[in-house]
Amino acid sequence: MTMFQQLRERFLHPGDEFSPVPFWFLNGDLREEELARQLRDFAHHGVQGVVLHPRIGIPSSLTYLSERFLALMTFAVREAAALGMWVVLYDEGMYPSGSANGQVVRENPAFAARGITLRDGCVSPGDGERVVARLALRMTGEDALDPAGTRLLSPDEKALPGERAVTLLEGFTGGTIRGIHEDEDDGMPNAPRAADILNPEAVQCFLRLTHERYWAAMGSYFGTTIRAIFVDEPCPTGRCVGSEVRAWTNGLEAMLPEVGLTLRDLPALWLDAGPETQRVRSAYDRLIALRLGQAFYAPIQAWCHAHGIALTGHPAHPDDIALEQYFDIPGQDLVWRWVAPENGLSLEGPESTQALCAASAALHRGRARCADECFGCCGPQGRQWAFSVSDMLFYLNWLFARGVNLVFPHAFLYAADTPVRFGDRPPDVGPNNIWWPWYGRIARYIASSCALLTAGQARQPVTILTGETALPWALASRLYRRQIEFTYLERSLLREQVTVEGGELRIQSQRYRALAVEDAGLLDDPAIRAKLALFRAQGGLLLVPGQDGITNVDAMADALEARGLRTLQLHPATEQVRVLSRDCGDVTLYELVNEGDAAWTGTVLPPRTGDCALFSPWEGTVTSLPLTERGYPLTLPYRESVFLAVDASRSAMTAPVAAPPALLPLPLPLRWRATWPGGRLDPAPLGDWQTWPGMALYWGEVCYHTDFTLSQLPDALLLDLGEVRDLACVTLNGHEVDALLKPPFTCALTPHLRLGENRLTIRVLSCLESRYGHAPCPAGLFGPVRLLVEAPPAD
Repeated sequence: MTMFQQLRERFLHPGDEFSPVPFWFLNGDLREEELARQLRDFAHHGVQGVVLHPRIGIPSSLTYLSERFLALMTFAVREAAALGMWVVLYDEGMYPSGSANGQVVRENPAFAARGITLRDGCVSPGDGERVVARLALRMTGEDALDPAGTRLLSPDEKALPGERAVTLLEGFTGGTIRGIHEDEDDGMPNAPRAADILNPEAVQCFLRLTHERYWAAMGSYFGTTIRAIFVDEPCPTGRCVGSEVRAWTNGLEAMLPEVGLTLRDLPALWLDAGPETQRVRSAYDRLIALRLGQAFYAPIQAWCHAHGIALTGHPAHPDDIALEQYFDIPGQDLVWRWVAPENGLSLEGPESTQALCAASAALHRGRARCADECFGCCGPQGRQWAFSVSDMLFYLNWLFARGVNLVFPHAFLYAADTPVRFGDRPPDVGPNNIWWPWYGRIARYIASSCALLTAGQARQPVTILTGETALPWALASRLYRRQIEFTYLERSLLREQVTVEGGELRIQSQRYRALAVEDAGLLDDPAIRAKLALFRAQGGLLLVPGQDGITNVDAMADALEARGLRTLQLHPATEQVRVLSRDCGDVTLYELVNEGDAAWTGTVLPPRTGDCALFSPWEGTVTSLPLTERGYPLTLPYRESVFLAVDASRSAMTAPVAAPPALLPLPLPLRWRATWPGGRLDPAPLGDWQTWPGMALYWGEVCYHTDFTLSQLPDALLLDLGEVRDLACVTLNGHEVDALLKPPFTCALTPHLRLGENRLTIRVLSCLESRYGHAPCPAGLFGPVRLLVEAPPAD
C-alpha cells in the first residue's frame, strides 16, 4: 500500500491500542456477573481497554488486595481477555500512589511519610522526630532574612544577640491518601496513612504488597491482556498536610550538594531570602524530583520491565517534566477545569503546559505514545454533571493538538447509586451519562485521531529550553496562536544527549532549527553555552532575552516567524486554530484544531502542496480537497479537529471552488407542543423547561413535536435547531434522522420529507446536573429553530 493508503486504513480501522482506555471506577459491591456485563457493554460501544481503578464506595467487607479482591480483579482481566480488550492495572487503593491503601505503614510504622519544618528556637525532637540542623538567622524583617548571615549552630551553641535561632526538624507528616471505603476519604479518621516514598525500603515494601500480589494472581496475563501499570500523582508528604511541611526523608541532607544547596540555604524554603529565594526553592524541587526518581519511580519502572509491561501514569504536577523520563508512556492529568476554553486558560498558566510536557518527554526519549487522564471535575462553573460532549471535544482536541495520542477518560462508574459514588470527582463520561447510546462515535473519534497522531514522525522546528520543573508558557501561548510548532527541551537533555549538526539541535527524530530561552539562568552551565555557541555558528537560531534585540516573548515569536517557521499559512489569518504535523515520508499529515468560539472558514497553504485528502474524525470520512490559488479550502467547525494528508509526490487536484450555496429559511410557522413522562404542554415555548410550571429541577427528556406542510419537495432541506441543552434526537415522519450530540445542532431532513404534512419530533435530553447536583441547570430546546433551503441561483 502507498503511505496515503496506509494512513487511510489506519484512520478508518484503528487498532485496539488507540481506543479510549477509561478509568473504570470500581466503586461498588463488586460482583462477577456485573463486571462481565459492563465489560461487554464497553466493548459494544467501541471501548477496547480499561484501567481497573479501585475507588471509594467499595464496601468495607472487601479488603484491598485481599484474596477475594484479587480474585475479582483476575476475573475482570480474564473477561477482558475473552473480549479482546486490554487492561491497565492501577497501583493504589485509591490515590496518590505508593501506600497500598495504608498497608505499607501498617506493616512498618517507620515507613510513614516524613517531612521537614522550620521551628523557632532550639527545639528538642519528639517521638519519630530528628533534628536536621539548628541555625542562627540574621533577620531583615518579620519573614525575611539575609542569607549571607545564616550560621549552623552546634548542639550546645546559642544564637547571638540580634540573631533568630531556628531548628530544621524532620518528622512524620501525618499525611494520608484517599482510600476505597466510605470512611477513608480526606480528613476522616480512617484515611490510610501515606508512605514515605522517598525511602527506598518503604517503596520495596509497596512493590511487594501491591505489584507482587498482582503478579502472583494474574501473571499469565502480563504482557498480553495486561499492558501497563498506572502510577497516579505520587506525593511524598501525603495529602492533608499543613502548608508549613516540606517533603523530606531520613538522610536526605546528604544529597543537598548534588543540587548546589547546603543546610544553611534551607530556611529560604519558608522565608524570603531576596534574590536567593527562587534559586533555593528551584534547587529543592530538583532535589525532591531527583530523590523521588531514584527511590520510587526507577524501582517501579524496573519491576514493570522485568515483568513484561509498561509503566504509565503521571507525576503530581503539570510541569514535572524531569520525572516523565521514568514512564514508558509519559502522561499528565487534565482535571478541575484548570485548563478551559474560557478566561485564557487553554494557553496561559502552568496547567497549560501539561500536555506538551508529556509529549515532549516522549519525543525526546523515543517513546511512541504519551497519555492524559482527562475530564475529572471539568464541568463548567463547578457544575460537574453539566459537562457536555462539546466540552469533551474541546479537551480531546486540546490534547491532540499538543501531541497526546493515548486517552484515559476519567471516568466510567461501576456504580452511581449513592452520593459518595456519583459525587466522587464527577462526572461519569461513559455509561452513566446521556450520550452513552452514541458513545461509539466518541470512541471512534478518539481512536481515529490517536491512530493518525502515532503515524510517522513529529518534526517541530522550534524548542523552548526548560529546567526540571516550571515550564514557561508565555512564549508558548504566542506560538500556538501563530501556528508555530514547538516542544519543551530539558536542559539536562541539551547538555547530555543533544548533538549539533548542520545548524540543528538533534535528539531522537527531532531536528530543531531554533531554540528559545525565556529564563537566561538556564544557560549557567558552560557545557550548554559552548554547545549553543556551536549551534549558532552553524546557522541555528538562538533567542535569549537581552541578546540580538530580543526584549520580550513577542519579539521571540516575531523572530521565529521571520525565519519562516510557521507550519502553514491560513487565510484569513486566525489565532484560534492550532496545528500539529507528522512527517510520513511522501505524505505530510497536518492536524488542525479549532479552539475558538466559532467555526473558521478559509484556505490552508502548507509549504509543499500535492494531492490532498481531508480526514474528518467526527464524521469518520475521507474526502479529496482541491488546490486553489490560496490553498486548500476548509471549514473547521466549532471545537472540532480535522487532518489534511498532503502527498507531495502526486499532483494536486485543481478545480475552481464554488462558494457554498446561500441558505434561506422557509417561512413556515412552527408551533410546538411538548410531552414528557407524566406531563405535556401545548403550546410549549422554547427555552429552559425548568421554568415551566412544575418543572423546576426536572432532568431527563422532553419531546418537542411540530407539523409543517410542503407544497413541493425542495432539493435539500436542512434543520437548524439553534441552541440545545444538551443533546437532541431528530425524528421525521417516524424515521430516525440523527442524534445531534454537539453544536452545531443541524441535520439534513431531505431523505424523509414528503409532500403535504410532515411531523417533526425533537427528543431533547438534559445534562444530569439537576439529578446529581440538585441544582438548577438550563435544559431544553432553546432555538431558534429554522428550516433552511438553498437559495435559487442569481440570474
